[in-house]
Amino acid sequence: MSNDETTRPVMGYAPAGYPQPFPPPQQGYYGHPYTAYPNYYNGAGPPPGTVYYSSAQLPNISPQPSKGYEFARLALIIMIVLMVCTITFSLFTWLFFGSGVPDFKVESFNVPYFDIANSTLKARWETNITVKNTNQKSRISFPHIQGYLVYRNRLVDAAMIDPLHLEGKTEASLRANFSLPDPRGNLPEASVVDAMGEGRKIGILDFYLRLDMRATYVSGSYWSRETMLRVICGDLWVNFPAPIGGGTWNGTSGECSTYY
Repeated sequence: MSNDETTRPVMGYAPAGYPQPFPPPQQGYYGHPYTAYPNYYNGAGPPPGTVYYSSAQLPNISPQPSKGYEFARLALIIMIVLMVCTITFSLFTWLFFGSGVPDFKVESFNVPYFDIANSTLKARWETNITVKNTNQKSRISFPHIQGYLVYRNRLVDAAMIDPLHLEGKTEASLRANFSLPDPRGNLPEASVVDAMGEGRKIGILDFYLRLDMRATYVSGSYWSRETMLRVICGDLWVNFPAPIGGGTWNGTSGECSTYY
């Protein structure tokens, strides 16, 4: 091989002995441009307008609760307070007055006479009701009792009943008597008399009693409370064996329901 062949450059490579050229200042290797970072080590400051962002942690500010949340929380607090007050009052009432309502039961219901002539009714009803005080811690007084005799949801007669007083865990009899015509001259409606006349011909009539009363519960020497009671004694069937005269209660039911 001759000297000329050994010194001949190969295509694509620089001649041997010459250094490779560096890329221009703004040209990176492989032809990619790059951005040169400024040199601040010579004491020169950053150019004007440079903005720095602090790495300090921002204060933790909790979001403000909405008005709906405040209203719901207030409503919940009010409900809890009312519930606590109700439970406390119920416990107080039970401690001082007991928890049971008086029991009522019809013991007898007699009709000594019952006659209808020319749409005029002459009759008498005699009722004996047992009242039992189920409370041991309190006494019960009934200063005002109003009785009503009813037939097919129609008023037959009304009467005042004598007051009653019961000690704890005791019972007494309550008499409710009705008569027509009554001393005040009150008479039932003609349609009610006619309906009872039809039942009288069949030989059986169905009545019920309603008692409206004011009850006073007393415990000790100072504590007392007052409430209104309504007592319903229904299904008082009276048999009439003869075409004229009175009838006899068949003794069914007799249980009464008490409502506040």
